[in-house]
Amino acid sequence: MLKVSLNSIWREMPTRRWDTPMDRGRWAVDRRKTPIRPPLIIGKAAAIPMMIETHAGEDVAAYARGPGANGIHGVMDQNELYGVMRAVTLNP
Repeated sequence: MLKVSLNSIWREMPTRRWDTPMDRGRWAVDRRKTPIRPPLIIGKAAAIPMMIETHAGEDVAAYARGPGANGIHGVMDQNELYGVMRAVTLNP
């Protein structure tokens, strides 16, 4: 999901993130506590809506060895990594 955020010099910039019910309708506030317009959200909500965040969306290292290890390579999305792990456990 893309969201327009403010960078360090208070200019709008697109940011990729997932939307949760707790985030919907929350307004960004600047350092002077002055409300600004609501953030522009482009895209759909998360596939499984939850009341809390489930991950920070940061990069993590994944290493694999053995059957199905060829599915782990390069830069991958979290859902791709889950799919590889699920395929290996269902088809050992």
